[in-house]
Amino acid sequence: MGRLIIEGITLWIIFQVLRGVFRGHRRSFEAPTSSLAGTSQMMVQCHHCQDYIPADRAIHARGHTYCSEEHRRADGSA
Repeated sequence: MGRLIIEGITLWIIFQVLRGVFRGHRRSFEAPTSSLAGTSQMMVQCHHCQDYIPADRAIHARGHTYCSEEHRRADGSA
């Protein structure tokens, strides 16, 4: 009888530990999506390299959008 109680307590402890581990993983996967909520930005494509950058960091010249002054100069548009 005593052995059955000890085995039951051991299984309960293992279950609680595993449950806590899996809860931690679930939270770590959910955290980035919840912390990024409401921070989406408009993205625009660089005319020179075709990379996407946030619109507020883009450089506009003669109807084109660039990710840097270097790409604006390299394209020769301005």
